Amino acid sequence: MILSNQKHVVEQVYYYLIERPEYRELSQHEKLKAFLDVMKDKDSERIVMENHSTYIGSFGGIVRKINGMKAPEFTNKDDFLAWALGQVN
Repeated sequence: MILSNQKHVVEQVYYYLIERPEYRELSQHEKLKAFLDVMKDKDSERIVMENHSTYIGSFGGIVRKINGMKAPEFTNKDDFLAWALGQVN
């Protein structure tokens, strides 16, 4: 199986976001939405919020519902990246 969002791409997005000074001030919810906005398919619409914790977006050509309540803290890099990789593939 070919993963559309490979580990090194997910890591690059993570590092890109944490280097932005304003990113440190965001809530976990805002960080997750910003992360998913970068990871979504480039030709798709922005990430849509179905409710306070469900994000809907197109990743790898498939529309997915992502439960943000199950996301590890963004600051826990290894756990967050493992979780994110599973969500966008």
